[in-house]
Amino acid sequence: MARKIKEVRYDVQPVTVADPLQELQARAPSFTYLLAHADDGVIWGVMTEGVWQLSSDAFPDVSPRLRVETLQQARLFNVTGEFFLWHTVQGWQARIITDEVGEATQAYDEAVIVWGTNEATAETRGAFTALEEADLGIKHTPPLKPTKRRSLKLIMRHYLAFDDCGAAFVKLSRLVDLTNGGEV
Repeated sequence: MARKIKEVRYDVQPVTVADPLQELQARAPSFTYLLAHADDGVIWGVMTEGVWQLSSDAFPDVSPRLRVETLQQARLFNVTGEFFLWHTVQGWQARIITDEVGEATQAYDEAVIVWGTNEATAETRGAFTALEEADLGIKHTPPLKPTKRRSLKLIMRHYLAFDDCGAAFVKLSRLVDLTNGGEV
């Protein structure tokens, strides 16, 4: 995907978090995907016909359960926004980015390869496919079956700002979509 700078509007709001799992559950219906990182692995989720499916239900041997005790960070996302929750030494922090409202700026989207090189032998259960990265042994279960080697991509949006000298920098980034494109 070529970097194409575009004009966008976005709004960022901090969110107060008392209970991270309740916060995720309350906001989940507004989004398509969940990507969570925990001490014991990666948890994917996908909204299908109004119901959340989690990779830990499909592949409990690969994907851990979503638990506050091990959760490091979680992102709920779709093409219109992202809810990002993370753990710090001060406690839980969160923010929500909504596109098409608020401040005008420039942005570009970037396709990032999702690890997994065993697409030919990968097992699928429901919406999820168990992938492993070559000889590294790194496993996860994204909610999309790759069509080719390294065809899964996370689409990220980078919002730009300009310093006092006019130099551009990435002010903020968010996840936008999970796609199945060609091999890189």
